[in-house]
Amino acid sequence: MTNEQQDTVGAHRTIRRSGTADVVFWGLGDGVTILASGKETNGAFAQVEGLLAPGGEAPPHIHHREDETFYVLEGSVELRLGEVTYVVEPGDYIQVPRGTVHSLRNVGEHTARALVTFVPAGLEGFFAEVYQPVAGRTALPLPPPPDLMDRMRQAAPRYGCEFLEMGLPLQSPADTEPGLDRQTEA
Repeated sequence: MTNEQQDTVGAHRTIRRSGTADVVFWGLGDGVTILASGKETNGAFAQVEGLLAPGGEAPPHIHHREDETFYVLEGSVELRLGEVTYVVEPGDYIQVPRGTVHSLRNVGEHTARALVTFVPAGLEGFFAEVYQPVAGRTALPLPPPPDLMDRMRQAAPRYGCEFLEMGLPLQSPADTEPGLDRQTEA
């Protein structure tokens, strides 16, 4: 085994060394580092490290092709699944079945991090195509360009994704309950 950034052992087994991610793709205050792409997993899944800057969000959207899971590593995130809003924190695991409207917003004071998995793979291409690449994991995100939401909406159908109208705001943190065992109706 070598100490290169990525070692491939046999068919579709990859070791990605800590601290070796070259690019973070930044969107609307959310960043994605691709850890395993569909190319590396034979299309079975994609896994990313998701970053959510304070106040950053992923607007309401639906994945029509993928199931999505989140395992929260750091931070406090307001997650809306359909009409139910949760505040999720480190150690919480969330499964979002395909076809479910969902959105995220960092309600904490620090960047939130999560391992995010898409099954099957494919959606990781959306981030690489639409989001802004920033070299290095410690680089600050760039402000989103004015046309980012338009570019997201244009690219979304190619990836089986749909962004909904922004007319229904997320609840304020005071209206939600912490943890997955308590929820509020929107």
